[in-house]
Amino acid sequence: MLTKKEILEDAKKEAEKLVEDKKLTTNQLRKFFDEVKRLRMKYETLHHGREDKKQEAFEKISPMLAMLVANANYALARKRIPSALKDFLEKRIKKINSSEQFEDFVKYFEAVVGYYYYVAPDNLRND
Repeated sequence: MLTKKEILEDAKKEAEKLVEDKKLTTNQLRKFFDEVKRLRMKYETLHHGREDKKQEAFEKISPMLAMLVANANYALARKRIPSALKDFLEKRIKKINSSEQFEDFVKYFEAVVGYYYYVAPDNLRND
């Protein structure tokens, strides 16, 4: 389960790491976060709010979640994203093995995006 410290401290540190690269724009970050949100919606549709169906729903979206790592590697190779974002996604997604871990990842990524908007300089913001 995600802790208060992870949301308040770790997510902010992660956002600061992403800003350090000085190459990641909010559009690039949102592209990947929007895909995670799309997977969350599919996951929620599959389990219909039933606790006993969450793991089964997670297993159905798991391959698409893994594809995010492949997409991040592709985007890095094409110089569309910095290595910091690819590393963040790869590290976090590889640790996800259950529906609870997926739900925590979505919340954590959301916190990272929020903190990124807070710490990113204006030249990286495309709002």
